[in-house]
Order: sequence, then structure tokens, then C-alpha cells
Amino acid sequence: MLPYRFTSPVCRRKLCDGGSSCSDPAFQAGVRSRNELQAVVGITRNEGSQLAAGWVSWIAVGGH
Repeated sequence: MLPYRFTSPVCRRKLCDGGSSCSDPAFQAGVRSRNELQAVVGITRNEGSQLAAGWVSWIAVGGH
């Protein structure tokens, strides 16, 4: 799990969404939890994959 703390609160009254993706299809990333101060991204690796590293892209959209 990768916790990410926002630099300012988001998601108070308007749309709040977050998305993530990985650089290789052997990995999958998804937002596990979120609130106005932080989001937690979980990463899983497909069974049998020998890859040990990759990139995660993340975006958060929100408003006050």
C-alpha cells in the first residue's frame, strides 16, 4: 500500500476521484481508500510474474 498525502485538502463538496495505473500489465494498481487529506493506492503483481519494479501513475481530481 502506498499512502499519498495531499498538499491541501480536496474532496470537500465537489467531485472527488482518484485513479492509478502501472507501467507494466504484470502489475495492477487501485485506490483502496481516500478522504480529503490522503489516498491509499494498493499494488498487486500477477501470480508467476518475476518483475520486481515498475512505475505507478496517479491522478487526483477534487474541489472545494
